[in-house]
Amino acid sequence: MQPEMVAAPGLSLVAIANLLLRRRRVLLSVATTTAMLTAIFSVVSQRTYTSESSFIIENKDGSGAAGLAAQLGVDVGGVDVTKSPDFYVGLLKTPDVLGRLADTSLVTSTEPKPRKLADIWEISETIPELRRDAVLKRLDRAITSSTGLKLDVVLVTVRTGDPLLSKQLAEAALAQVNLFNLKTRQSRASAERRFTESRMQELQAELTVAEQSLQRFYEVNRQQLLSPALEIEKGRLERKVALAQQTYGTLAQAFERSRIEEVRDTPLITVIRHPVVPLRPDPRGLVTKAILTFLLTLMGASVVVLILEAVRWMRASPGADALEFNRLVADTSRDVRRLRSVFSRVPGRPPKEGSLPS
Repeated sequence: MQPEMVAAPGLSLVAIANLLLRRRRVLLSVATTTAMLTAIFSVVSQRTYTSESSFIIENKDGSGAAGLAAQLGVDVGGVDVTKSPDFYVGLLKTPDVLGRLADTSLVTSTEPKPRKLADIWEISETIPELRRDAVLKRLDRAITSSTGLKLDVVLVTVRTGDPLLSKQLAEAALAQVNLFNLKTRQSRASAERRFTESRMQELQAELTVAEQSLQRFYEVNRQQLLSPALEIEKGRLERKVALAQQTYGTLAQAFERSRIEEVRDTPLITVIRHPVVPLRPDPRGLVTKAILTFLLTLMGASVVVLILEAVRWMRASPGADALEFNRLVADTSRDVRRLRSVFSRVPGRPPKEGSLPS
């Protein structure tokens, strides 16, 4: 049997094809075996169940403080990020939301007793911090969120190994989103109430001063016909009182709205697709996975065969490139051995079995 040789620098596609065809049995065997292992793994792995839901965010007019600022001539332009669907896509992945989900007690199709996710998923970690971290990582993989193409819809998908658990987790995720909205709205309303209340007290004092000034003006100038200077002064004082009264009335309205929003508990999201218990497990995709695995393995194995053949040719060829290649390989081997010796002398590293301490 003649030795297999790859053509020299003028390597052609035909030569590459010949080499791969000579190795076809090995390549096909490796690719077929890997595809079969992938299919077997997919068959024996746990089935998953997906529960989907979606919601939209209520986009109401600006808050009382923003309306007040606009009436007073202050520009409060800008976009509230809490009204953006992308914000809620990221919110569902935050450690705060995932942590509250991890502390929620849920039931499964096989166990009606409420349990936490660490017990449902049988997390084997004994250290509480590591146990919780494992639950958070698994939750992060189980929950997927994205934005819809229309109407600023937020899509929430939960995939677990139990159909009832998937539905309950999806409902709990929506509840956490609504809870965040309520807390944010109430916290903002509380801050607005304190601001308007403080400003009302200041404005009340200003209004009292303005009314007293106008009252003194009327007491001093009782005649019906006033001089031009007094008419101007009278108009200025009346405008000052009217402006203070108008601003105070606007603040009072904003104050009452803030008090209402501070205790309001109506939802700020509208669920347009409620989670349901999935009736069928997710498709395994055996054919697709097997074909993709077969093709990728075949390509990877072909590249390995070409590299090994090139290395064999470089070692056997007497040319200058081959000699330089052999020299570089030898230098690289020495560098690797040198690094290994350096790491072996690192302080605190346990000595190899049978070696004496220096």
